[in-house]
Amino acid sequence: MRNNILQILANIIATLFIAVFLFILEFDPNDYKQQLTELIKNQTGRILKIEGNIALTLYPQISLDIDEISFSDYLAESKFVTINKLKLTIKLLPLLYQHIEIESFFLDKLNLVQTLDSNNWDDLLKQETTTEKSSFSIVVNNIKINNANLSINDQGKLYTISQANFTISTINSVKIIKFNSSFTGINKFNGQVELNSNLIIDEPHYKFISLFLSIQSDTIPASKILFKIPQIDLNITEQVLNINQLIGQILGLKLNGQLQINQLFSKPIATGQIKLTSANLRKLVKHFQPDLELPTIPKLQKVKLTSGLQYVTDNITLNNFQLTIDDNRFQTPQINLTKQTIDLPEFLLQVLGINIDGKLTLTKIFDQPVLQGKLLVNPFNLQQLLKTLNQPVIQELPGLPMNKVSLQTELNITTTKFMFKQVQVKVDDNEFTSGQIDFIDDKLKINSFIIKLLGITTRGYLSISQHSQQIQGYLQVEKFNPRNLFSRLAQQIPNTADPTVLQALRLTTNLQGDLSNLNLKNMKITLDDSKLQGNINLAEKITFQFEIDDIDINRYLLSSMDKNQDNSSNDPIKMLKTLDINGILKFKSLKIIGMEIKDIHFKVITGENGKIRIYPKFFNK
Repeated sequence: MRNNILQILANIIATLFIAVFLFILEFDPNDYKQQLTELIKNQTGRILKIEGNIALTLYPQISLDIDEISFSDYLAESKFVTINKLKLTIKLLPLLYQHIEIESFFLDKLNLVQTLDSNNWDDLLKQETTTEKSSFSIVVNNIKINNANLSINDQGKLYTISQANFTISTINSVKIIKFNSSFTGINKFNGQVELNSNLIIDEPHYKFISLFLSIQSDTIPASKILFKIPQIDLNITEQVLNINQLIGQILGLKLNGQLQINQLFSKPIATGQIKLTSANLRKLVKHFQPDLELPTIPKLQKVKLTSGLQYVTDNITLNNFQLTIDDNRFQTPQINLTKQTIDLPEFLLQVLGINIDGKLTLTKIFDQPVLQGKLLVNPFNLQQLLKTLNQPVIQELPGLPMNKVSLQTELNITTTKFMFKQVQVKVDDNEFTSGQIDFIDDKLKINSFIIKLLGITTRGYLSISQHSQQIQGYLQVEKFNPRNLFSRLAQQIPNTADPTVLQALRLTTNLQGDLSNLNLKNMKITLDDSKLQGNINLAEKITFQFEIDDIDINRYLLSSMDKNQDNSSNDPIKMLKTLDINGILKFKSLKIIGMEIKDIHFKVITGENGKIRIYPKFFNK
């Protein structure tokens, strides 16, 4: 762009020089405005208008001052360039050697306009004048442009570069360029861009000194972006770009960094450091989303991000990445970013007092994202976490204090399925494990799980449909001691007539139905030496049918000591009276009150008044 502007200026200068020599022998160059206008129209196809005065000085150097100049578009009346003031200063001695050395070239208030149809300065870039083909050579030592304006009309959308100032000086063959400008636009961008810098050109070395960039949008609140760079070094031959320090302010965030790029024009390799800080992230978020309800925990105030940066052939690597928000921290030795992949081979997340280790890989980001990895949530206190989140704590159960909760799993997540492998959840001494948990097509499957709770081990599998709430599965409760369970739950152990009963219990069953109508089929229960087999339907009315091979009820009756105590709170009979029950019990052998009864069936019904009715269906002495 710089070369194009210089070429445009060179063509304008060359054209204007034709006018200079017409005025050398005359005292009033204003008399030649008409001839100059016709000459430039013949040479360029553009109309030159000089509304102001022309002043020519021949000694001690040639100086030309022209006020209020305008050039039209090519073969049109519309204005292409308007110049408030043009000043040329030319050294006399080099003219003897057919060398035009312009000491200074000054433009004040330059306006360039691109029309809606096309770029209207192409003809000037291609223009070759007879003066340029002569033996004269032209050098411009100093170029100064003040208040330059460029308006671009892109399909009805107007963009402007306004109040631009350029100074180009040549000192000992080294070009020094100073510039500052602002940019405004509508629709795509409505705001202002300001740019200030000094550029030192000593080819192949280029140095931007004290670069300042300000970007502000009128349509986005708190959107001012500031960048300050003390120096940018560019070596064209070695293809190296070096930014030793970058200071930025972005949406209330402070940025510091450095960057070096090698092989700039072939296969760029970039390395650098970045540090980002914010005093109040919550305030920034609320500025953009005032109606957004943010959690009180974390506070979302102090934010700090540090990371190394490396770019090689479409692969971005963030080294020693660390993000802290208040007292929470996320860190990883490396983050690899490719076209559609984010890879975290190792990371540590410390949030709300919980430490989470793992590794994650996100692939096919813009196609069908796939998240794979491994997570390890180290032991934490669940009750303390709820207090930190200002949530009600869970009422503690005996044997379940929830002081240590941990989780580990492997995961594979897509837009259509969630898969967790080798799942392990621990709550104190209790544990849940599963080989695989799938959530696919609205169906949750928990395969081969084991639950160890309060000293009881349960195995099985479950399949739950989220839409229909259908449940299918299998449960196997391994042998355990009910008396130990009473003890762990801090409950009074029943003082049975036979203290050796309630020592062993196991259960297996199939599950089918939903939460409002659940069938426990082919249920097999072993209680001490007795075996029960049957089905239960858990609905508003509980129905069941059980066959019991051999049981001595006398052994399970309360002792005379317990009969005199008030056990109403733990009375199972009282609890049964509150249920709507209709079931059948079949005993092959029943011992009760000193009698043994074989092959007897009972129908058990609870009535509206809470009474339990038992009807013998068949009696065989």
